[in-house]
Amino acid sequence: MPNKAEVFLPQSSNRYIQHLWEHTILPSKASKYKVLFCPANICPTYKPKNTKFVTTIHDLSFLYYPESFSKSYRVYYKAVTPRILDLSDIIITVSNYEKNMISLLYPLIKQKINVIYSGVDEVFFEDKEVKKGDYILYVGNLSERKNFAGLLKAFGRIYKEIDKKLVVVGMKPDIMRLGKNIKNILENIPKDYIEFKGQINDKRVLSSIYSKALAFVFPSFYESFGFPPLEAMASGAPVIVSSRGALPEICGDAAIYVDPSKSDSIAEGIVKVVKNKNLRHSLIEKGKERAKVFRWSKSIEKHKELLEELL
Repeated sequence: MPNKAEVFLPQSSNRYIQHLWEHTILPSKASKYKVLFCPANICPTYKPKNTKFVTTIHDLSFLYYPESFSKSYRVYYKAVTPRILDLSDIIITVSNYEKNMISLLYPLIKQKINVIYSGVDEVFFEDKEVKKGDYILYVGNLSERKNFAGLLKAFGRIYKEIDKKLVVVGMKPDIMRLGKNIKNILENIPKDYIEFKGQINDKRVLSSIYSKALAFVFPSFYESFGFPPLEAMASGAPVIVSSRGALPEICGDAAIYVDPSKSDSIAEGIVKVVKNKNLRHSLIEKGKERAKVFRWSKSIEKHKELLEELL
């Protein structure tokens, strides 16, 4: 690896100024170096003569699920993405699934794309003395592609049968901000059966919540990678996930798969795991081993190899 590296960050907290900085000030700073590595979906739209660009494209979800993003966000990224892909000497993405998706939309840059998996924070692997709780867990936001409404529909069908609570992490418990569809579903689920914990930024607290869950459910329509299922696995939770996107690639044989477009399928998956202690134990053991495949140390080594080869 080169013996000189520097991290460049915009000084403003204003996102519009940050984007302007990225396309004006950053290229000048990068011109002193052989490589500029941009790990967050975007790079400058101007390229210094002797500098190579390596850009990580985590996903192009603004194209697949535009309703999940603001109009300004969609317009901006639609405009700059082709330029970014063209200027980048190497493109990194986080799964073979996402590589194929990007290649379908931009076939001319397929040869530039390298797959390097992301990693799970070591906090989630820490040993814990766990007494299992009595709840089903969901971690994620309420965007359409995460399929929170589908999970609620499924849970609404089975909460009496399984007599377990659904715990939701990753959103503010402000029911007034929820979509009408979700509010209608919630009206049919007794309040004692659902708990909104809001955003949890302390990873050790989150890991503890994962580890105590009777089952973790993640019926997303689309993921380019999928951190929550791997965090759940590393923490020792049995995992139920969607059969779409990169989730089968990432979760392997360590999860139960459901059809996210069918609430019956999601419900059946939950009931199956809740009622079968041996299955839960098997999923926990497989999940812990599967999560070890995705450690940041491995991801860092892959990045180093790629950059050394470029240099």
